Amino acid sequence: MNNYNLTSHPVAFTAPLQGAGTVAASRAADDSHARDIQVAFSQGGLLVRTVQKKNAHQDLHNCAVTPDQAKALHDSGASSHGGLRKWSLGHADLRPNYFGMGTPTGIPRHMAFLALPEKMGDHVIGVHKRDQGSGRPPVDPMVKLASDARMELKALLGELTSEQRGTPTEAIGDNNEIQTIGIRPEAVAGMLFTPSPSVRTWEAAKNDFQKAINAAGPEFEGRSFPIFSYDTSDATHKTELRLLDTLSKQS
Repeated sequence: MNNYNLTSHPVAFTAPLQGAGTVAASRAADDSHARDIQVAFSQGGLLVRTVQKKNAHQDLHNCAVTPDQAKALHDSGASSHGGLRKWSLGHADLRPNYFGMGTPTGIPRHMAFLALPEKMGDHVIGVHKRDQGSGRPPVDPMVKLASDARMELKALLGELTSEQRGTPTEAIGDNNEIQTIGIRPEAVAGMLFTPSPSVRTWEAAKNDFQKAINAAGPEFEGRSFPIFSYDTSDATHKTELRLLDTLSKQS
């Protein structure tokens, strides 16, 4: 069994997430934090997990647990999102390709969580170039990647960047899939909004996001969540995260 530490291959993001002492600080502090996340997106990349609004709050429950504890919570029925979480690697050099987001087919999703890979620790258990089509966690949660997950993600980024070069957006295919068992609270960096057929504007979506944040577990008390949208240039295919708002957990 191989253990690894994502912090051995850090990307540019090093600042802590906003705590209780800074929630009431100036908007400049929130903007600074948002810029750190944007820098991380343009360098090492971020993990993007799309969610349906009815289940979104569950992704902010039972986060301060080990991978084994997360799987046990899932297996006991105590937490439907304590087990396997499926993400996609997002990066400025990649066109957005996140499950159910930005597509009119299936059940379009207008909401996603953003996470910092280097703060995931040993929660990362799989890096795949294509969607694995399964919602069940592995039988043994302690089966780790054979090498450092940050190196796996770097290799995936290189492969996807090369694959997308010269490929029309509609021909890119399935999203990539990063699997985690549970998540560390400090890995959660913010949230992402994109319009869907039923929710076309941020003002229409804002209450959905606030409800999810308000229902977060105690490990997120005092936290603020930058909310982003994304835009892709037709000329360069570069993807840009744009700050829309900053929401804090309300009691």
